[in-house]
Parts: sequence; structure tokens; C-alpha cells
Amino acid sequence: MQEPSPALTTLAQNLRDAAQRKIFTVPLTTGHPRTIYVFSDPLCPHCRDIEPTLEAIGKKVNIEIFPVSLTGKKATADQVIPVLCASPEHRKALWHSLFDDPPLTPSASCDIGEKGLAVNDKAFSAYGFRGTPQLISDDGRPIPFSALKNEDTLSSFMNAEPQEKKDE
Repeated sequence: MQEPSPALTTLAQNLRDAAQRKIFTVPLTTGHPRTIYVFSDPLCPHCRDIEPTLEAIGKKVNIEIFPVSLTGKKATADQVIPVLCASPEHRKALWHSLFDDPPLTPSASCDIGEKGLAVNDKAFSAYGFRGTPQLISDDGRPIPFSALKNEDTLSSFMNAEPQEKKDE
């Protein structure tokens, strides 16, 4: 069995640790052996499009959302900070309300929510992610959208051994 690269292992551990702190994430689903971490901006059209897919695959894997303000900047922050201010068990409903038409924007803001979003934005940039949504498996591999085609495709991807990138 091939060991994942140190970079992938570090990324996976950092995301796992951040999610366990319950400050930076919106836990959409829990109770499964595997986890997908998603960097998402609720004002990003592609993030909005992928929400139903996340709900569907969340029946088989944990989904942890790391909200970021890539697309909407201040408008996103105004929506996301109150979600991160809520208790972890209330965040899912608040997150979903951001995708309603029109969105229900929670009103409470707090210092920890602002700091949580700032940390997520900084991590997004530091990891070199280019756009949202960005999906990462619990072993640190980026998940291509093609892997979300159906349950079998996602299961095959999640259970495949990480491949080392070849030097070009």
C-alpha cells in the first residue's frame, strides 16, 4: 500500500483538527466513517448548484463545510458570520437557509464568527485553492466533480489509494 504524501497527510490532519474544534465549520452530516471537507461560499453559483449533491452524498459520508468569502466578500461575510456564531448543532439549518430564495440571513454577529471566517479565508489561500467549491477527502486528496457523479464513483474515489504526483 502506497503512503500518501506528507503534504496530503498534513492537509487532511489540519482539516480534521479544525473541524473538531467546532469553530470554523458547518457540519452538514455526521456519523459516517469517512469525511469530505468543502470550502464553499454561499454566493458562489457553483456552490449553490452543488448543495443538493452534498445533501445526497451526506447519507454515506460526513460533510464538513468551511465557509469562505471568496465570491461575495463582504456580502458573504454578512451571511456566514452569523452562521458560525451559532452553536454547531444549529449551523446546518442556518447554512441551508442561505440557499433559500430569498435567503434568510441570520442577524447575530460575534467576534468568534468573524475570526472563524477570516481563518477559513486564510487557509483557503494558503492551501493554494483557486475556486469554490473545493472538495477535499479525509486523506487530503482534492475530489474532482466527476467523482460526485453517483455513489459508486464517489465510493471508488474515496477508497482508492492516494497516488503520488510525478515530477514534471
